[in-house]
Amino acid sequence: MKKKGIALILIAAAVTLAAAGWFFLPEEVIIQVNALGQPSNTAPKLLAVLIPFVISALSAYLYGFGDARRQSRNLLLTAVGYLIAVITFVFNR
Repeated sequence: MKKKGIALILIAAAVTLAAAGWFFLPEEVIIQVNALGQPSNTAPKLLAVLIPFVISALSAYLYGFGDARRQSRNLLLTAVGYLIAVITFVFNR
């Protein structure tokens, strides 16, 4: 039961990050910068919000409700999804 509760909290955090991204990111989001720190590639906001959300929410769900042998991997993927979202915020402030 403890694992399922943690998974639900992680999913709620993914929803919160996605909602914040939807309201605070511009319509065209910087997703890549070159070696000089200048923007070199953009994506629509929907894609930039949806990719980290799917990675983190699906991985959190699999952590709590999936195969016990893959818990560590799913928890790591959840953190990667969060990290992608945070980096997207940083590059687009």
